[in-house]
Amino acid sequence: MSSPVSLGAPDGEPVEPEPNAPSIKVLHVFVRADVNQVFFENIWVFERQSLAHTCQISINLPDGAVLSGLDEPNQTRFIAETGVINKSMTAGSLFCSVGFSFVLPNQAGDCQTQIVPAYKVDSMVVSVSGSATEILSNVLKSHELEQSYSGFSSIYTASNLPAGAKVQINLKHLPCKGWKLLKVACVAGLGLIVIAALLTLYWNQKTVKNRNSANEVCFKQYNSS
Repeated sequence: MSSPVSLGAPDGEPVEPEPNAPSIKVLHVFVRADVNQVFFENIWVFERQSLAHTCQISINLPDGAVLSGLDEPNQTRFIAETGVINKSMTAGSLFCSVGFSFVLPNQAGDCQTQIVPAYKVDSMVVSVSGSATEILSNVLKSHELEQSYSGFSSIYTASNLPAGAKVQINLKHLPCKGWKLLKVACVAGLGLIVIAALLTLYWNQKTVKNRNSANEVCFKQYNSS
């Protein structure tokens, strides 16, 4: 099982917000996985009250995560040496969004991470693809009603999180190689069962046909005698 990592604050330490710092209106994470990797697609929507000055936004990637995509690369900057995503909210901007994606390893069906936003979060939503996948978290709770209106297997939500809140995301029952082999074995086993059933039906029909033919020969011999 992988060790927890942090997103939003170094070493998971709470961050004191600057005066007039923006808050996160919506933090949305989309999770999907294959047998090797877990993909996290992020959309962070920021809101602020003071429009007088330019504001710098910073988001830290988890330790060990690999950045796989960055929206608006001309406006958003990723510093590989520190694993930090930076974007500026220009003066007069009330809202700002940062979109990016990263991957973490799928360790035999498990993946453990921790998101620590450096800003107050009004609403956090984690959408999961994978019918068997579930999240164990200290903050996020399953939201079945919202899930019923979405195309995702499950939806987890949280709200009114203070800056520096530690949000654990422990993913369980991800696709794994053993599961894939088991699925193949089950499919193959089902195929063998079907073939065996068809062969049994064929031989039963053949046996009945041969028996009828033998009875017919005997009947003809009896009538001719």
